[in-house]
Amino acid sequence: IGGEKNKSKIKNPAPTSGAGRGQKSKISFNKPTGIAVDENNLIYVSDRNNDRVVVIEQTEGDGWQIINEITGYFNKPHGICISSGMVYVADRNNDRLQVFDLEGTYIKTIETGLTGDLNKPQGVFVVRDEKIYISDRNNDRVVVLNSTGSLIMEITGLNKPDGLAVNERGYIYVSDCNNDLSLIHI
Repeated sequence: IGGEKNKSKIKNPAPTSGAGRGQKSKISFNKPTGIAVDENNLIYVSDRNNDRVVVIEQTEGDGWQIINEITGYFNKPHGICISSGMVYVADRNNDRLQVFDLEGTYIKTIETGLTGDLNKPQGVFVVRDEKIYISDRNNDRVVVLNSTGSLIMEITGLNKPDGLAVNERGYIYVSDCNNDLSLIHI
């Protein structure tokens, strides 16, 4: 996306302990793995090794402020996506997908009912028609579910899929770690 003049650098402030609304500028992450932005420009970060999702906003100048944390639900959260007012989190080491509202209230866990179920889900992408795409890393596949968790499609032949995205034409882009980038059109 553009050249050097279009790059914006976010300063990584010195780590500090503590959290909560009003903590300005110093936010300590431990292996952030996923990021999403809602319609209010709030930033949701999966903070993997702190087992939380942090919601931050930019303050005046270069400052950042934690305005919410979602904790107590995760074991190494990874991918994160926001769609239709819901926050979808790939809860990697719990082998599940969890759903919260934008305030951080737990809504549900998406159960797939698949043989072999999820094994280290990494990425999640949800489209407006409520299709949920999950990169299922250790099963070397992408599963596509409806909003209740029923299987719509399974894409196999991948090798450690991680992040994924879907465009308006239905093309699925997968960062397939051991196969570089895969483009799948269904």
